[in-house]
Amino acid sequence: TSSGLSDPKTFSGGGGSGGGRGGRSDRRLKHNLRFIKNSPSGIPIYEFNFKPEYSHLVNDTNLYTIDVSARYRGVLAQDLLELGYQDSVFIQDDYYCVKYDEIDVDFVEV
Repeated sequence: TSSGLSDPKTFSGGGGSGGGRGGRSDRRLKHNLRFIKNSPSGIPIYEFNFKPEYSHLVNDTNLYTIDVSARYRGVLAQDLLELGYQDSVFIQDDYYCVKYDEIDVDFVEV
């Protein structure tokens, strides 16, 4: 692909019919953000790391385990709210989460 990434690990369990749970995608939980491109529907896609001090929050969804030393590609919930995707965002423990199965972006380890 044009991103130059090989064999990214895709995480499932965005939400919606899967119990309504999704990935922690709050800007406050991430650092080292780098814009990659917009999805076909115009959602900004970033590569980022999760802040180590929030590892207990990003790993409590029981959907997957996040390695805070790894790099990921996905979205920022705040961008989705600004773009009108309110139904694909919810709040858990005062942080925004995204139902990735309702948008045209995957959450992947890169």
